[in-house]
Amino acid sequence: MGQKDLGTCIILSIKDTKKLRINLDELKLVRKVEISPITGFDKSKIKRKLRIEIEKVAEEYEADIAVITAQLDIYDFLTSINYYFNLYKYKD
Repeated sequence: MGQKDLGTCIILSIKDTKKLRINLDELKLVRKVEISPITGFDKSKIKRKLRIEIEKVAEEYEADIAVITAQLDIYDFLTSINYYFNLYKYKD
């Protein structure tokens, strides 16, 4: 079963791309995206919501890989997390 069969993209941090030795220059940059902060009490539930949002945007642009370039965490009464990421497609 290929990636397209699953209907989702691969989500990696910029640090993981270096560990896995993925050369982003070999991929086609489709779009740079910022997801507005998602707030809540449970950090894992917030990250799950963020993952769903990333997958929605990636599907819209038919991206194969989403690379998170920055994460902004704000801890107050509620936890708020914001992701900045780039969407990439494999070059033909």
